[in-house]
Amino acid sequence: EGLIVREQVISASKDREDTRSDAPIHVACALDDRMALPGLVLASSIASIAKTGRPVVFHMLHANIRTNLSRVLSKLEHANFKYVLHDVGEAFSHLRGHGSYPAAAYYRLCLPTVLPELSKIIYLDTDTIVLRDMGELYDLRLGEQAFAAMPDYVLFYIIRAKTVRSDGGRKTVETYLREILGRDYNRPRDYLNSGVMLINLDYWRKHDISERCVRFIEQFARLQWPDQDALNATLQGR
Repeated sequence: EGLIVREQVISASKDREDTRSDAPIHVACALDDRMALPGLVLASSIASIAKTGRPVVFHMLHANIRTNLSRVLSKLEHANFKYVLHDVGEAFSHLRGHGSYPAAAYYRLCLPTVLPELSKIIYLDTDTIVLRDMGELYDLRLGEQAFAAMPDYVLFYIIRAKTVRSDGGRKTVETYLREILGRDYNRPRDYLNSGVMLINLDYWRKHDISERCVRFIEQFARLQWPDQDALNATLQGR
């Protein structure tokens, strides 16, 4: 119980130049005990899709989680679906979270070091369900881009004029992004949603992206969307 099955990572993942259409897809999520059930539902959806698609290795980042993830995950395993549990310990316990954004929101920043054999990975928030094969997304060539993600359309079209709490009191979302993140917020793609990302792990290692995000977060007593804000502020244009 609680077994870390890292050795189950499919060996082909070590080939950084492997772009074959049958190469395994690597996917990650981050969770704590509160989000364990949604995380297992996500795992179930991926396992179901993988039965008729490409092999998937699902990496679950956690810190001393009490929920017995392996008991459920072992029942989901099949020839095309493997899971790996990664305990990241207290890596980000010093960073401030709030409300809906506990420390688990920062675990994705561990991916470049936890998975040194991979050049890229799909990251999914645990409130996501996978409904089709992820190969088309995984095979995107990122080149010198740090990650691929969707604009946060809800932020732009629905809550742009609403106020949020931050250092210095309440501000409209537009003012918050300009003053705190240094973003001129004129179109949806000026701020990206980090809930679904294809991450260029090689780029992150080369440019110390995780460390730069941590330094950004440490500057503030409160960020509205902490990890997402850090990624947007740190990786403008990349």
